[in-house]
Amino acid sequence: MCSADVAIITYDWVDGHEEPYPDFNTKHQCRNFESVLKWGREHLVNVPVSQLGRIGDEVDLMEVP
Repeated sequence: MCSADVAIITYDWVDGHEEPYPDFNTKHQCRNFESVLKWGREHLVNVPVSQLGRIGDEVDLMEVP
């Protein structure tokens, strides 16, 4: 619960991975867990993996961040 936060987690294309890989290299700050859950429910964005795609000019990272 202490690591709950509202930081954005970005995803990168990584060589050898078929799907984008999350970059967890973000700073975390403790928050009120119930408030974070409420915020998350109110701002939920659900993108199915089947809807992910490459534009054509992205570059794969050599390794997972």
